[in-house]
Amino acid sequence: MDRQKVIADLDEGRIVLRAPFSYLLVCKRIPGACWDSSRKVWLCPATRWHARIVCSIPGIEVTERLRALAAPAARRSAESEPGPAASEPPIELPAGLKTKPWRHQVAAYRFAM
Repeated sequence: MDRQKVIADLDEGRIVLRAPFSYLLVCKRIPGACWDSSRKVWLCPATRWHARIVCSIPGIEVTERLRALAAPAARRSAESEPGPAASEPPIELPAGLKTKPWRHQVAAYRFAM
């Protein structure tokens, strides 16, 4: 293996990151990442958020599976299902709000309901 190569892949529901020692601090700062000393790789959860963080590391080689996981949800659904993207149904917010809620507040309300 080339000592300066940084490679990321998906394996058994985890993101596997092979990086040289010079990337130690970068890998340590990934939330949820842990060092697997037996395989000599960094492991982190295989979520879209983690995949986007890993893909943003400069000079990294990413497999197509990981790149697909990091792709925005709209693009992934458009690639897998042809046709118009389904929009979320309108949600009725509680009465009595004094201000218009922000987008993330509406998303949180929708998630809670």
